[in-house]
This record gives sequence, structure tokens and C-alpha cells, in this order.
Amino acid sequence: MHVSKGEEGEFYLHSHGYESGPFTLSKLREMLEQKIITSTDLIWREGMSEWKSVGDIIVRARPSSLKTKIPAPSQHYTPPQPTYGSTAGISYTPVILLGIAVVFIASYMASPFIALHDLKRALESGDAGSLQERIDFPEIRQSLKEQIKASFMEEFAKDNEASALSTGLAAAFGPLLIDSIVDSVVTPAGISNLIWNAKFPAPSADGKPLEQSPEPKETEPRHLNISYAWFSGLTTFKVVSKNKDLVLRFHLKDFKWKLYNIDLPKA
Repeated sequence: MHVSKGEEGEFYLHSHGYESGPFTLSKLREMLEQKIITSTDLIWREGMSEWKSVGDIIVRARPSSLKTKIPAPSQHYTPPQPTYGSTAGISYTPVILLGIAVVFIASYMASPFIALHDLKRALESGDAGSLQERIDFPEIRQSLKEQIKASFMEEFAKDNEASALSTGLAAAFGPLLIDSIVDSVVTPAGISNLIWNAKFPAPSADGKPLEQSPEPKETEPRHLNISYAWFSGLTTFKVVSKNKDLVLRFHLKDFKWKLYNIDLPKA
């Protein structure tokens, strides 16, 4: 089929189910030579009554008898759209890791409050075994000794009538006496007494450790009523009683929150 000069217009190409163009006749010839398109691909331009093969127009071949069902020129190929809500190809690993992190942080934040609640229940029930699990006795014993020794020396220094000899004797033997008193008092019963009454309990007359904690009277306030409780560090937790006479300090030891220090009320 001979191509007239009037056919040197712009053609639209239909190849492999896609429409593209427009292309000039020379561009189509170049694409055919480069095997980008084939002679059986269809082209159309304004004025043509139907789509014709590239071979019909460019190669001047005989019209193909092959009746190919082709889309109307007005039809355009629409690529498939993604289906929203589909789970294909979605990785849940970041979501799972985030969930684990949230659970871990929440558990960590709640753990000292749970320990405080358990300590209060142990104090109320007088369960010495439970108190042993929730109190770090070596640490609390040492902290109380240091507090009492510092308070003792401070009060003794205020006494202007104290002689150099008495001051020396107090400095030498006072700490030893304090150590003995604290060792006899820092027991489950003694710590319970200290927390309920917000004062250091008197040691037993025979110097033996206290075995029973006197129950607070009905009119006495229970100083474990909390006004403040929060983290004082990454592994430390501070609790203040309502009247602020007593400060309990917890630390995380062996993956457990334990009471390790009690700030004694100021005299």
C-alpha cells in the first residue's frame, strides 16, 4: 500500500495492549527498524476509518486478512490500582518490636508501685518472711547507722560544756554503741515499728533484736499514707508520707525493688 504525502501526519500506536503517540511516520519507521515495534502493530491517525497495521502503511504490504479484535481508539489502558487494606508485602516486625518496647516500659514504670503496695500489705499483716523479701536489711542497717552517728555528733558538738575528754570518748565509743543499737533494732519488727510510728524504736532492754512490732494505736496516724511516690533515678524510687515525716527509698536489686533506706524524721 503506497503512502501518500498526506499520510505523513501524526500516528497513534497500539502495541501490546497499550496506546502511545502521536508519532511521525519517520519515527515509526525508525522504531520498526530498531525492532521496537513490529509490522503487525496497529496505527491510526485522524481521517482514517480504522486502525491499520504498521506494515500496511510503512512497508506497503498487502492488507492483512487477520481480523484482530482491537480496542476502540477511545479506550485507554488503565494499569491495575493497588488494593488498600491488603496485607501483602507488609512487614509487622517494627510493630511487634514497638509493642514489646511499650509493654516493657509500662511494666518497668509500674513495678516500684507494685513493690510499695506489697510492702504495705506485709507491714499490715506483720509477715516477717514477706518483709525479709522486700527489705534490703544490710543496706538499710548501714544507712541508719550513718544517719544516727551524724545526728549524734552534731548534737554533741552543740553542747558547749562538753570537755575535750568527753568529746573524745563520745567520738570513740558513741559509734560502737550506735552500731549495737541499730543492729538490735533493724529487724522486720523494728522496721515495721519505725515506718508506722515515724520514729526510731527503742531497743529491747536485754539488747536482743526486737521480735514483735507494737501495733499502732487507733489514734496514731499510719505514716505509710503516701503524698508522693516517683522515680528519683533510673533504678531508685522515692516515697514520702503525707505528713512528710518519713521518706522511704527503694532501689532495683537483683531485678526486684527493695526498701534500702529510710530518712529518719528530724528531731
